[in-house]
Amino acid sequence: MPWPDVLVIEIHDDGTFLYGFTKDMQCSGDTWHESDKEAKQQAAFDYGDFLGEWIEVPTDVDDPVRFVLT
Repeated sequence: MPWPDVLVIEIHDDGTFLYGFTKDMQCSGDTWHESDKEAKQQAAFDYGDFLGEWIEVPTDVDDPVRFVLT
């Protein structure tokens, strides 16, 4: 799997998903979690000092990955 440039957390009825994507929108993996807090803890464990600040994606954005990359 390629190293992600962007991490996205999506909260659904069946759990919280942590996705990684490269700059060219290639998926670099995903994990399931019980909460956004748990997903952020996993990201901190996996990426340590490489992890930046979490940014809330506005609700009117259809593509959160593209939003973060632009």
